[in-house]
Amino acid sequence: MTLPKTHSAIQLTDPGPSPTVSLNSNIPLPTLQNGHVLVKNTYAGINYIENYFISGIYQAPSDPYTLGREGEGIIVAVSQELAQHLDPTVRDLKVGDRVAYLQAPAYAQYSAAPVDKVLKLPEGLAEGLGAAVLLQGLTAVTLATVSYPAKKGDIVLVHAAAGGVGLLLVQYLNKVIGARVIATASSEEKLALAKESGAEWAFLYGPSGNEWIEAVKSIPEVKERGGVAGIYDSVGKATFEGGLEVIAVKGTFVSFGNASGSVEPFSLSRLTAKNIAILRPQLFPYIRTRAEFTRYVDELVRLIYEGTLKVKLKVYPWENFDQALQDIRSRGTTGKLILKIA
Repeated sequence: MTLPKTHSAIQLTDPGPSPTVSLNSNIPLPTLQNGHVLVKNTYAGINYIENYFISGIYQAPSDPYTLGREGEGIIVAVSQELAQHLDPTVRDLKVGDRVAYLQAPAYAQYSAAPVDKVLKLPEGLAEGLGAAVLLQGLTAVTLATVSYPAKKGDIVLVHAAAGGVGLLLVQYLNKVIGARVIATASSEEKLALAKESGAEWAFLYGPSGNEWIEAVKSIPEVKERGGVAGIYDSVGKATFEGGLEVIAVKGTFVSFGNASGSVEPFSLSRLTAKNIAILRPQLFPYIRTRAEFTRYVDELVRLIYEGTLKVKLKVYPWENFDQALQDIRSRGTTGKLILKIA
């Protein structure tokens, strides 16, 4: 197969208060290093983390930096040493396979993806789903099974329950684990989606942003248990204090996002009154090895393929990347946003 010498990519320069994000052409094709496959991308997942890099909250690895953390496409080249890889699912990767991957800049026509984070997609899986589910789906699964391993019958609270992670998390908690889910969101439309996904209770944040607190505390089962067993919070600053109010003694507070801003510094002694455990996890330490990655991704893809977990998609042409990033930044979207590259 003859490959081009250059390709196009969506790149960030000057992250911080005055960033530039642009579609650039004539970029050298990624170098195929050992332990990688070269993928011609068809779709890329859009995630809130891109805005952390753009704003400078997270430091971009380079300047310019090609955005994107997950993609889907067709393998067009493989590194030679793959034939000796210990994992048969890696050894079997070949040119022409349709795959999804993590940890490679995906807002590009071509990406060099690390084989430990590459998944061959099953036949019949709808186009775009590979790019849609890896980052947010694996985040949802690891939040529900590792960060706070919910149990059947637990009452748990999920903030931003109609977002990409939120909808999958609500479904997994309810349909797979059997937990009872309280959902919060910013509109009636989003609450309806959360309830369709399995939330037993659903509340708006309210005009002041804090009305949800009393609504949660007034649920009879929550009163009886003295609060919720676990909280999964991607909102951050706006919901943190309320979370400390509604969590039960020996509860677990999982803070995994800053959509409303970073949580203000606080004294750890505030956790002692209820013996609260608090975590600030991210996905990648949970999937450092190929074995860890496949453990979670195989279950995730099976649940989606079987229809247990459903993904709500919104697809943008990749030339409309700026609108997609603006939409996810506004917190007005539902489900998963993806870019169609080819």
